[in-house]
This record gives sequence, C-alpha cells and structure tokens, in this order.
Amino acid sequence: MIKFIKIALTCLLALFVNLTGAQVTCDNGGFEESPNHLNNHTFKVYQDPDKTFNSGCFTSNSETNYLSYSPSGTDNFTAPATLVSPGNDLFLNSTYGLPNVARVHNGNYAVRLEGRSGGYEVSKMKRTVTVDANSFNFSFSLILQHSNKASHVPNTTDHPHGRQSFFKARLKTSSGVVVDSICIVANLEDCFLNQLHNAEDYLPAGEETTTLYTGWVCGRLNTTGHIDEVLTVEYTVEGCRDNSLHRAIVYIDDQCSTCNDEDLYTNCCKPDLTAVGLIAPGFNQQEERSQWIKSTNTILSNAKAIYHAGDYVEMNPGFEAASGSQFAVYIESCSNSYVYRPSQDMEEPLPAQSNGIRIYPNPSHSLITLSYEAADLKSITITGMDGKRILARPANSREMQIDVSGFSNGIYLVTVETSEGKILNSKFVKN
Repeated sequence: MIKFIKIALTCLLALFVNLTGAQVTCDNGGFEESPNHLNNHTFKVYQDPDKTFNSGCFTSNSETNYLSYSPSGTDNFTAPATLVSPGNDLFLNSTYGLPNVARVHNGNYAVRLEGRSGGYEVSKMKRTVTVDANSFNFSFSLILQHSNKASHVPNTTDHPHGRQSFFKARLKTSSGVVVDSICIVANLEDCFLNQLHNAEDYLPAGEETTTLYTGWVCGRLNTTGHIDEVLTVEYTVEGCRDNSLHRAIVYIDDQCSTCNDEDLYTNCCKPDLTAVGLIAPGFNQQEERSQWIKSTNTILSNAKAIYHAGDYVEMNPGFEAASGSQFAVYIESCSNSYVYRPSQDMEEPLPAQSNGIRIYPNPSHSLITLSYEAADLKSITITGMDGKRILARPANSREMQIDVSGFSNGIYLVTVETSEGKILNSKFVKN
C-alpha cells in the first residue's frame, strides 16, 4: 500500500510539473561539461559577398550555402563562434568604456556568436533537446548595431526593419517545421534594447550607428504539444552586411534553465541596476528600473546620462559627472521616457520622507532647502559618501537654505538635529 501511494504521488508530481510549464531539461546546457565544453552543439557559418542574403527575421531552412565550423580555443573574439570564459564583453567595454556586460551568466563558460566577424555575415549554433515540459528557456546577452544610413531604413515589405543586424532563436521538428521562435532586430523602438548613441566623429561620414544591448536576459520558446519529441534549437546572428561596423553579437548560456517572467527579454521594466564604467564623449546612456539604480560610473565631458527609478537613484563612491557632461536623475518607475529635468524648473518640494524631512530641489546644482514641520532645526551636517564632513551649521527655524554650488557632483548625506533632540537623516544629489 505504501509503495502504491509513493508511485501515485510521483506520477501526480510529474503531471503537475508538465502542466505548470516547467522548463525543458538538457545535457551540457551551460557549456560546463569537461573536457568538451561544446559537446552536443554544432556550428555553421555563411558568407554573402554580394549582400543579397539579408533576410530580416525570415530564415530559410535550407543550409545549402552554409559551411560547417569548428570553434577552437577559448575567448577567440575574432572568430564567428567561440567558447568564452568569465570577464566583460570586450567590444562594448573597449570601444565605449561601458557598460561592463559579463561574457558568462553562470559558471565558467558560455558561447559567443558574431555576425560580420572573420568574413562571415551569419553565425549559427544548433543542438537537440528532448522535450519533457512546456517551455525551453535559455539566457542570452545581445549586442546589435543599428545603422542610420538611408539605405538601411525600412523600405520594402520583405525588409520591414530595413537592412539591420538581428538575432534569432527557434525550435524545429525533425522535418523542419518551426515550433516557436523569437527574433530581435536592431530596432530603436524596442524598449528592451538599451541604447548607446555614437557621435558622428566615431564613424566615417554617413555611417552613423546606434549600438543596442540587452545585458543578460531570458529567452523562452513554447514547446506545448511536443512532449517526448526531440526538437532542434537553433541560434542565429546576422550582421547588416553593408558595413563591418554594424555587428550582431550574442552570448548564450544556461540552456534549459529556470526563467522567471521578470527576467524575460520582453520585460522592459527590470527591477534594479548597478551602473559602472565610463560613458565616453558623444554617448548617451538612458536607464530606467522599477525599484532602484545605484551608480559608481563616470560620465565624461560631452557625454550624457539619464537615470530614473521607482524607489531611488543612488550615486555611490566612485561616481562622477565631469564638467561639460549632462546628467539627470529623478524618481519615476519605468515609462520608456527620458527627460532632462533641470532642478531650477522644480517649483514644488518633493514629498516628505518617512522621517518628515523635505529637501528640494533634489537633485540640485545650486541652492537646496531643508524643512521639518514638526519642530525647529537646531543643527545641520552634510557628509560625503566617503565619510568626510563637508558642512556643519547651526539652525534655529523649521526651514533653511544651503548653497551647494561649490560641492562636487554626487550624493550627500544630511544629518539634522531638531530642537526636540531628534537626530534625522536624509540624502540629496548635487548635479
């Protein structure tokens, strides 16, 4: 009787897992199998010197013109496909100084595919999976370059996005029928693609480019109705073909992994971000999060950055907005809108914090006003994030103005002692 109950419970649990859409399982999904980290995976490349093959999100099942490719070594960044080890993506990091996008999501290895590398415009990786659940999940980090050339803009029904680079993942049956697919084209309107804008000085005239990237996100392909079937998963990146500067790079890791809805690439409102690195002259970084953003990066002269988040934006030690840069932060959850909001235009004080202190305008580049309605202020101390005291001043009213124009840009701690003997803390941003 006990044995029967255990078997019955096991069967019910298996049924429940399938009905709730658990992920497909597979061997070597994270490329950690040693010594052959690319076991179960095959690679193909395609060269199109006549620039006639650009297919947008349409990808033919025919591989007549493809060549088999065998990646060799690790971290071969000039190859169309390579195994990679931990570290930051060199294209973004060395070209722009930001952002620091990791090459590996989990473990010690991932795979990097690139279109427009080594003379090949298309790079493809494939493997098979046995379907035992209703979704196939994988992690990816994508970099696409969008060309602003007139010849690349949408112009025909066959190329609704124009001649732009793209990434595609799809599942196919043994007979070639596509079960499900996702395709991401270099499209400036997609909110899940972070944008880095080039100044024209960085490329030849007429080749102005916007670099787009996702960071590590999750892709999900639907396998409903194909339980116990063997399907082929196929990843493809293709450059725009007209210019070697217009790249398509994708890192793949954690195949058959668990994926939360908030991590899906289509979710344009991620919860948090830690911004690091440099924003180079001529570039504009725009970031939004539902909860918070913490910044330790440097915004160089003639660079721009706008950060807004639902709960708070915090500039930590190491943050600097250089003279000649443009920088704005404000409290707002995801809106897919980025607006410079000069502090002098802010006429109304922000809502009081939970301890009753109001500081406005915040951020500010000149004067701030501190107010506390419950009692008079007795003293005010302002401290930098490094712990150094910047200002200490007595007070004898419920409101006081302080000139912060001489402060370096960054975040500051404010400690207030009231006439009732209370010690209250708050923060403000000097921009």
